[in-house]
Parts: sequence; C-alpha cells; structure tokens
Amino acid sequence: MITIDSAAVEHGVSRAAAHRALVELAVAGILRKTKNHKGKVVCYSADQHLAYVELSEENHRGRKV
Repeated sequence: MITIDSAAVEHGVSRAAAHRALVELAVAGILRKTKNHKGKVVCYSADQHLAYVELSEENHRGRKV
C-alpha cells in the first residue's frame, strides 16, 4: 500500500507529481484505490500485480543458472 505522501517522499517529487503518477497507475489497472467511509482515496495498492511479481521471483529462484 502506498499513499500520495509516501510516494512523494520516497521518490523525491512533489505531492502533485506523486498524485498524477498514482492516478495514472490506477487508470491503467495496476493500482487499486482504497477509499474511506466518506469516499476519499486514502491509499493505493497493487495486490494482484505484487502476487505476479512474487510468483515470478519464486520461479526465478527455483531455476539453476
């Protein structure tokens, strides 16, 4: 899970730039918005995509190079 503020700090960009990037990723279906009871977006998550990455990493580790 990631918030606009945490994305901005982590990547050294403005809140506006972080917000634009997160919205683009949500529109592309990579991130999912999580809203509070008032309908305000509180964070974004990528559960499905992270599962694919984890599976790929497990497969890679299982191979002998």
